[in-house]
Amino acid sequence: MRLSSSRSIEYLGFALAHFLGVLYLLMIPYAVSKQGDFVHLWIGGRAVVLGGGASLYDPATHLAILQSTGYSLSLFWAASNDVLGAFYYPPTAVLWYGFLALFPLVTAQAIQASITWILVIMCGALISEISAKRISTSWAIALLFLSPAVFDSFALGQNGVMTLSIVLLSLWLERKGKFCSAGIALSALVYKPNWLLAFGWYPLVRANFRHAIGIMLGAAAIITASALVVGLEPFSRFFALLRPLWSLHEFSGYSATTQFSVAALYRVLFLNPTVALGAFVLTALLGLAVSAYALRRLPPSRACSGLAAALLLATASLVNPHVHHYDLVLSWAAFVLTLACLMGGHGAARYRKISLVFIAAWGLSFYTASIGGVPLVSVAMILCFPMLIFHISRSASFSASS
Repeated sequence: MRLSSSRSIEYLGFALAHFLGVLYLLMIPYAVSKQGDFVHLWIGGRAVVLGGGASLYDPATHLAILQSTGYSLSLFWAASNDVLGAFYYPPTAVLWYGFLALFPLVTAQAIQASITWILVIMCGALISEISAKRISTSWAIALLFLSPAVFDSFALGQNGVMTLSIVLLSLWLERKGKFCSAGIALSALVYKPNWLLAFGWYPLVRANFRHAIGIMLGAAAIITASALVVGLEPFSRFFALLRPLWSLHEFSGYSATTQFSVAALYRVLFLNPTVALGAFVLTALLGLAVSAYALRRLPPSRACSGLAAALLLATASLVNPHVHHYDLVLSWAAFVLTLACLMGGHGAARYRKISLVFIAAWGLSFYTASIGGVPLVSVAMILCFPMLIFHISRSASFSASS
C-alpha cells in the first residue's frame, strides 16, 4: 500500500501541506523578531563586508557589530565568544552569509526565513521523487513542516534545511544517472565540512568515481571563490579554531545535551572524555562498515532507492560528531523516506515496520526530552539504525534470489 494510494488521504495531505505552508509564511515576522542563531551567522558575514577577510574570526570585530545592532549582549555573547568570536563556520560559508550581510539584519533574517520556506517545498518534492512516488509531494511537504527541527531551522535562521536540500538534490541527480552533477551538488556541503565528511564516504563505497570527481571539482571551485573573497589567512585561522570548537561543550554555559550526536551522548554516559571519544570512533567506524556492506549488496536498480537514501541520511547523522537540534532535519527526512518505503505488509513484518516508524517519530519529535541527561533522540538514532540495515539487507537478499 502506497502512502498516496488513497484519494481521500491524498486530499488530506494536499490540504495539510497548504495549511502548514501558509502558516509558516505568516510566521516569517515571528522568525525575524526571534533574534535567533542567525544573528551570529550574519555577524560573520558582516565582518567581511565591513573589514574584509582579516575580520572574519576577530572577536573584537564581532562584538562591535553585535553592539551596533542594539541586541542584548547577555543573549548573544557568552564566555566562548570572548575566545572564539561569534562565527564558527569555515570561510566557504561567507559566500552565502556575506551576501546576506549586505542587507540590514532584519531584512537578512526575512530573506533567510523565506528561502528556508522555499527549500522545504523543494525537499518535499525531492523526497517524493527519490521514493519513486511512494509518498506524494504534498504529504512529504506536510511531514517536513510538522518536524520540530524544521521549525527550529526556520525560526532561528539556521541552515539545517539548506543542508538537507543539498543532500536530497545530490541523491535525486544520482537517481537520474547524473553522477558528476550529483557530486558537484554535494560539494556545496563544504560550507559545513562536518556534514561533507559525514556523506563523503558514499561515492567511494559505491565505487562511483564520477560522483567523487564531481565533489572534488565543486569543492575546489567553492574554496577558490571563497579565497578570492576573503583571502587565504582566514583558512589558517579557521583550522586553528577546530580544536577549541571540538571542545566547545567544555565552555561555561554550553551543555553537552544541547547537541544530539552520538558523540554528545557518549560524553553524557562516560565521564572520561577519552573513553567517550573512543566509543564514538568505534561506533562511527562500525556504522560506516555495516552501511557500506549493506549498500554494496544492493543491485544497481535499487542503489538509489528511497530506503538506501534513508540509510545514507541515518548513517551520516550517526557518524557526525556535531549535530544540533536544527540538524535533526536530516534524521527526520530519513524517517519520512522510511515511512514511505516500509508501509504495507502483514504480521510480524508489519509490526517491525511500524515500530521503526514510531521509534523515529518519538525520538525526533521530542528531541528536547532526556532521561538523566541522556538525549532521547540520540538513543532513537542508534535504535533505528540496525532496523534500517535489516530491511536493506532483506531487500538485497530478495533481489539476489529473484
